[in-house]
Amino acid sequence: MGITGKILIVDDEREALENCRRILSRVSYDCLVTADPADALDMIERERPGLVMTDLRMPKLDGIEVLAAAKRMDPAVLVVLLTAHATVDTAVTAMRYGAFDYITKPFT
Repeated sequence: MGITGKILIVDDEREALENCRRILSRVSYDCLVTADPADALDMIERERPGLVMTDLRMPKLDGIEVLAAAKRMDPAVLVVLLTAHATVDTAVTAMRYGAFDYITKPFT
């Protein structure tokens, strides 16, 4: 399955955000980035990305909340959760909310 359109990356850790953007930009993906999950919701509605990659643990809203809101706005959007604090419970919750994938950090 190929990703079309834009990719939105949401992570409150600037280094992780920029690393992800840099990797995806190298292979010609159009990346949008934000460290603020509330801004991410506005960007999802306005920009309609094909893929959202969001950190699980963030202030204000967590990745599950971003996932749920993204799916309400666009049921077809693919959402991948990224976390350094993976548990079976959060992985199961993410999948129940419609996550496309659940990836543990760090990744290369």
